[in-house]
Amino acid sequence: MNDLVRLHQVSKTFAGRPVLRQVNLTIRPREHHWITGPSGCGKSTLLRLIAGLETPDAGEVHIADQVASDAGRIRIPPHRRGLSMMFQDLGLWPNLTVRGNVLLGLSGTGRPQSERDAWAHSAWEACEVGHLLDRRPAELSGGEQQRAALARALAPRPGLLLLDEPFAGLDLLLRRTLIDRLLDLAARFETTLCLVSHDPMDAERLHATVSVLEDGAICETGPLQTLLADPRSQTLRAWQNAANRDA
Repeated sequence: MNDLVRLHQVSKTFAGRPVLRQVNLTIRPREHHWITGPSGCGKSTLLRLIAGLETPDAGEVHIADQVASDAGRIRIPPHRRGLSMMFQDLGLWPNLTVRGNVLLGLSGTGRPQSERDAWAHSAWEACEVGHLLDRRPAELSGGEQQRAALARALAPRPGLLLLDEPFAGLDLLLRRTLIDRLLDLAARFETTLCLVSHDPMDAERLHATVSVLEDGAICETGPLQTLLADPRSQTLRAWQNAANRDA
């Protein structure tokens, strides 16, 4: 089975400051992935490189075994990568209704209008925002905005959904509810999830492969419980120490 994404020796620099350094990463179909690490370590940049919103300075980004980006070049544009991205700020267009936002997510797919309408309907019903279609983002609660953004991301039925701290600022109960909903929808739409967050609970609930990013490099990858048995990263050691103090 082909890998969904493979990063090979990917580096990225902004304003002379190295953000990512020779990163290697593989995401396989139906194996959810959790990327964590301290603030400013390059997690969001990593997702933007996979999505095709940034170009690497060195190395290659492979999508389904094709070179999608290499040094300074986008070879496969974002709308042809078979993926969607849900941003931390959700990125809903304030002047569009929920219906308009979801349909906008399908605009670059090249699908017939009848199919786009059917896919949009399936996504907003699955995310339980069908009764909110004529409202704009400012008229929605935080949870409703989350579900609307998720419907937009899932409408094109992506093979991979990138999520950049989508649950930041939500209370624990709503966070767990949305993660469980996301898992159900990912199974229904046959979508693999790649989630960036600081909370190990996300990895546990997703049953995800974990990659820890520190100082622009991935320092360990594997199942969370395996890594916690002998953590090499400061991130997981700090989390383990905190958990031991609370026990």
